[in-house]
Amino acid sequence: MVTIGKKKILVALDGSRASLDTVEYLAHVLPASKTEVVLFTITTATPESFWDIDGEPNQELISLWIKRRRKSLEKFVENARKMLADSGFGDNDITVKIQDRTRGIARDIIREASYGYDAVVIGRIGMNPITRVVMGSVANKLVETIVGMPVCIVGKTVKNRKVLVAVDASESSMRCVTYAGEMFGETDAEFLLFHVIRDYDFRLPETLDQDDNDIEENRWLKITRAELGKVSQTMNSVMDSALRKLEHMGISRNRITTKILTGMATRGGSIAAQAMLGGYATIVIGRRGLSKVGEFNMGRVCYKVVQLGNEVAIWVVN
Repeated sequence: MVTIGKKKILVALDGSRASLDTVEYLAHVLPASKTEVVLFTITTATPESFWDIDGEPNQELISLWIKRRRKSLEKFVENARKMLADSGFGDNDITVKIQDRTRGIARDIIREASYGYDAVVIGRIGMNPITRVVMGSVANKLVETIVGMPVCIVGKTVKNRKVLVAVDASESSMRCVTYAGEMFGETDAEFLLFHVIRDYDFRLPETLDQDDNDIEENRWLKITRAELGKVSQTMNSVMDSALRKLEHMGISRNRITTKILTGMATRGGSIAAQAMLGGYATIVIGRRGLSKVGEFNMGRVCYKVVQLGNEVAIWVVN
């Protein structure tokens, strides 16, 4: 067993039901003896809705709002702290921070994250009541901006310890495997090492019928099948390396499954679908894979998984 030091996790809370679900998820999946949690929430001096009033807002009303809001947040954070304590987290491993907003909610979280944390966790949707929003603005800013450490976006996740690790042939992917082992290996988590090989077929749906007498078509099929076979062979080797890495970290073989899907139309969509159909609570994925485009902080596959995986917790690893 590889000894892993404690991970210090920053959990951004806003008092919403979704953020309490985030704490419940962490309490369920993280090893209490190996995790320090900082429950971090920000209170504003004046609610934005008060500025909708024509003219200056009532100062007495603002003062009462601030007092009631802080009292409400303190009660909320105490409930969150108790939830962690009931799951085995020690008092010294739970810190509560409530601070006034200074530069903006997302910016204040990003600044706090720079003070020696190993990951940032936030709920996918906060106080916004518009349920069709894919992801709240603060969560979206954090996952796009924080590139120096893993960011976890928690949706309406099921409560289990099934972890899907998205694997490809990149170095980033192997770091994901290591990170998943560090975060969840000392629990009874089950791991799926998962890869998607896209189809090479470029034809439109109405042209998919094969003409057995078309020499060019037959040669195309022969070559693409051979190439897909080469990719599958390469990924089998990668999967073996990833599996051995987890085993070296002390995770027993019967807790690890590997799966390669071939001939799919989309990688991100297939990863999200596998998590949903397989009942996985957690996806661990690299921020960028084999296709590294310097102008963007997130690769296409990771971006799609983050957008589609609204019912799981997604750990985006750098």
